[in-house]
Amino acid sequence: MSVRSSPLPPVPPVGHVTVMRASRPDFVGVFVEGPSDVSMWRRWLRWEPVNTGGKGPVLTAIADLLQRRIPGCVGIIDADLDHLEGRVHPPGIVLSEGHDREGDLARSPALDELVAASAGPAAVSRLIGTGATLRGALVERALPFGLLRWRCHEHGIEFPAGRLSPFRFVDKNSWGFDENALYDEAALTLAIRRDELDNDLSSRRARLPDAWHVCNGHDLVAILTIALQHGLGLRKRYPTEESVDAALSLALDSTHLAGFPMWRNLGAWEMLNRPFEIRKCPRGRGQGGDGEQLCAP
Repeated sequence: MSVRSSPLPPVPPVGHVTVMRASRPDFVGVFVEGPSDVSMWRRWLRWEPVNTGGKGPVLTAIADLLQRRIPGCVGIIDADLDHLEGRVHPPGIVLSEGHDREGDLARSPALDELVAASAGPAAVSRLIGTGATLRGALVERALPFGLLRWRCHEHGIEFPAGRLSPFRFVDKNSWGFDENALYDEAALTLAIRRDELDNDLSSRRARLPDAWHVCNGHDLVAILTIALQHGLGLRKRYPTEESVDAALSLALDSTHLAGFPMWRNLGAWEMLNRPFEIRKCPRGRGQGGDGEQLCAP
């Protein structure tokens, strides 16, 4: 397929796309925020994702490509608070359904696969109690941090991640969560009266359409790390938050993809951007999409 020439000089990422497409006219430029995104998506996509170093650079790359009328390029980004704020992105941008990639993974069967491969049902029940689910308990603990992050964002305040870290308020042994202590520390750190903070967070919680829109991946992974390392005694298997993040991505199986929102959105992009193809079609459970078979529309 011929590519319409651009009057502007070829600079990254435009240069990347034009060089690749010189030998492969069907090449799709895939731009992601960071190395964790590259590790996850390279298993399922025909083309190697490019780490741009953040959400802003992804948006800039796609805007530049659109301006130059170079088709067949995708940017995969975290929604962050875009769903809540009603922010609309240009064609070629695929967003997470929740706040971010980690949240979408925690919401998917990948979390169940990770936990099932790590600990038995009895150990999980002892940690979270009967009648509860690990996913529900995870969201219950992450939501207050997300509401605080949302408030900081709206007020133009950098979230004090160190002082308001889940590691300070989620007990390592019991996985219990001292929500009251979190709010006391937040009121002190943000220089706001506790009753004013309580009212603000209650209002946000009441108008929140979906808890996953504010549950931040950093908090979700930190809280899950505490559960795995201490509550389930798996510190050697999951020594760091990064190892938990990677394990959660790897737990996303080919059988889960049809229900994974970002995968479906990539399929919708393909339908609108024929003849470009981006997704591999995994042929069986556990396969990482190493073949060249394409998914049906």
